[in-house]
Amino acid sequence: MDALFLPYKDVLRKIRHVVMDMDGTIYLDQELFDGTLDFLEYVQKIGGRAMYLTNNSSKSVVKYIEKLASMGIKAEQKDFTTSAQATALYLLKTHKDDLLYV
Repeated sequence: MDALFLPYKDVLRKIRHVVMDMDGTIYLDQELFDGTLDFLEYVQKIGGRAMYLTNNSSKSVVKYIEKLASMGIKAEQKDFTTSAQATALYLLKTHKDDLLYV
């Protein structure tokens, strides 16, 4: 596995957080792309952290955690940012005292 990342070892060792989109980046529908688990294992081995970002708000973070777990990827709620979460944070910061209908 390490040989796969050998050409990038100097760059990867400096990285502590890897933020990835999910569908179409690490998997497609229910199929994990080749190398995904090796990459995530390598990131963890060098002391990095993987985080997941999605613009698909049709599923909750809990559902995404379950989906990744079914593919062999361990993740926690703190490892995710969804478009719904980003929208909620934006509205909280910019319209804190406003009554909003979303």
